[in-house]
Amino acid sequence: MTTYQLVPYLMSVAVHGSPTDLRPTKDIDGNGFHVLDALAKIFAASRGILFRDPDDQNRHLIISKLHRGKEAIFVEIQPGRSGIKSEIRKADGTRMSRDEVDTEFTPVRHCYYCPPGGHHVIVIAERVGLAGATTMSYTLLSKTFDKYFDGLKLNNLPAMTEDLLRKSVEEQPVKALVFKRPRASEGSDKLIMVSNESVEVEVRLTPRRRKFWRSKSLPQGAENRPTRESLLGALVPVLKPGASEEDAVKALLDEGWESSLAVKMPGGTQRLVNVHSSRAVSMSFPIASDADDGVTSSRPSDDEFKAGCVEILELLSGQYGLTERSAGQCKWDTHEWNDASAEPWEVVWDEPNGSATSRT
Repeated sequence: MTTYQLVPYLMSVAVHGSPTDLRPTKDIDGNGFHVLDALAKIFAASRGILFRDPDDQNRHLIISKLHRGKEAIFVEIQPGRSGIKSEIRKADGTRMSRDEVDTEFTPVRHCYYCPPGGHHVIVIAERVGLAGATTMSYTLLSKTFDKYFDGLKLNNLPAMTEDLLRKSVEEQPVKALVFKRPRASEGSDKLIMVSNESVEVEVRLTPRRRKFWRSKSLPQGAENRPTRESLLGALVPVLKPGASEEDAVKALLDEGWESSLAVKMPGGTQRLVNVHSSRAVSMSFPIASDADDGVTSSRPSDDEFKAGCVEILELLSGQYGLTERSAGQCKWDTHEWNDASAEPWEVVWDEPNGSATSRT
C-alpha cells in the first residue's frame, strides 16, 4: 500500500528585491507575457532531458509529459534516485537486480492553475510515498525564468496561510500527532540505515479508540495555536525521557523533527497538516476520496488526480483570485503541448562536476 497525496503551493512573480511587489499573471513583464506561457515554454524545453541535482549526484529529474489548457498546465515529472544496490522481485516471481549506477524513477503529477486577473498560480503537487519533485522542478523553473526575465523572481511557497489553516482544522477531530525525522543526507552522522537503506523515522501518538483531540486542546505555542515546538513537547517522554522539555525540544529541532496533525475532515478523509511557526504552512490531501490518508493499493488515475485538484481549488475559493468558477476551469487538452514558436527557449541547469544533461 502506498500513499498518494497532493500538496498545494503558491507561485508568484515578484520584482527582484521586492517580494511583495507582485506582477499580474497575465502580464509579468509589462509586454503582455502570461506566466502560464513562461511555465509551458520552460517545461517544453526541459521535456525528455535527464537532469542531475548539482548538490546530490544521485538525485535525478525528467519531465515526461506536458498538457496545456486555457487556465491550467498538467505536467508529469519523474524524480529518480541512484546510488543504491537492490533487487526487485516482480509479481510473476522473476527478479531484476539494480546496481548503484541504475536509477529508479517514480512518476508524479503537478497541476499549475492560474485564475484570470490574479497575481498567483496555484501549484498542486503529487507526492507518492516519500517521492516528490517540488524542489527540483521549482529550481528548474526558476533558473530558466531568471534567464528570460531580468529583474523578476519566480517564488513558490506553501498555499495554506495560518488563517485558512485554522478555518480548515480548528473544529475538526485530530486523530493523531505525527512526528517525522526526514531521511538524513549521505555521509551525515545522523543517517539511520536499515538493511543498507537510509530511512525516515515516523512516530504517531494516538488517543484511545474512538477518541480524538481538538486543535484548541493540544499544547499551545505562539499566538495560542499548536506549533512544531509545542507539539514536540509531547514527544519528549518517548524519545528523551528524563530530559528537561526545553532542552529536549531544542535537541529534536536540531535533529530535524517535524510536527503534523492527522485531521479528520467532514467528508471522512484524513488530512495531514504540517505545522510550522512561519506564516505559511503545508497541508497534504489524499487524491482518492475513499482513501484513508491517501493510502491505496494502486496509482490514482489522471481523472482522480484532476478531481483531487478540483477539491483543493474549492477549499481555497475566495483566496488568491480563486472564485466558484475556478474549479470547473481546472482542465487541459488530452494531446501533448509543444512550443511552436520560431525560437523555443533553452533550459538552464547547473550540472554536478560540469557533466552534461542527456535527452532520454
